[in-house]
Amino acid sequence: MISFRVSEPEFELLKGKSDAEGARSISDFVRLVLCGSAMGSTDRVDKGLHQLTGQIQQLSVELRRATELLETSRPASPEARVMSAWSSKSEQQAE
Repeated sequence: MISFRVSEPEFELLKGKSDAEGARSISDFVRLVLCGSAMGSTDRVDKGLHQLTGQIQQLSVELRRATELLETSRPASPEARVMSAWSSKSEQQAE
């Protein structure tokens, strides 16, 4: 048997997390956290990380698409417009 003391705020924190996880008691919750569980708490974490990784990859693809759309629809910079206008005048004068 292992026994340890916690402060009142620590106890309240453990109680809240225990309730949120649906543990039967704080002792069960602490056991789950420290030793893992037969229900596979590590598997839940791995599954959650896998889901987050997929979501991040999807967001990366969507961000890339949005960037490409913005770049293709953005008006030319003032410098590019000046160069284009200068180029057009040069071509007209050459004719």
